[in-house]
Amino acid sequence: APLAPEVEIYPLDNLEEVIPWADFMLLDIPRTALGSLKELSDLPFPPGQVLVETAMPCGGLGDCGACAVQGRRGPKLVCQDGPVFPLDELAFSAG
Repeated sequence: APLAPEVEIYPLDNLEEVIPWADFMLLDIPRTALGSLKELSDLPFPPGQVLVETAMPCGGLGDCGACAVQGRRGPKLVCQDGPVFPLDELAFSAG
């Protein structure tokens, strides 16, 4: 089904120009690229969610910690706490 006209899709390279006017933001980003968002962390991000793509060697059991990302209140495991997080819950740095 086609997307609603209100939905716009941009690559991550355009994120800095999109943040000021976006009403809501959905990001799909590899875990290893979260650190690249750190330079934008001072900008006022709109409400949103982020899907973190990463390998989960333990099969989602949370045993290995290989999928850990840094949350604002400590580490989060993508396999157990995600893979979708509120945008304001992540600290934008890979594990």
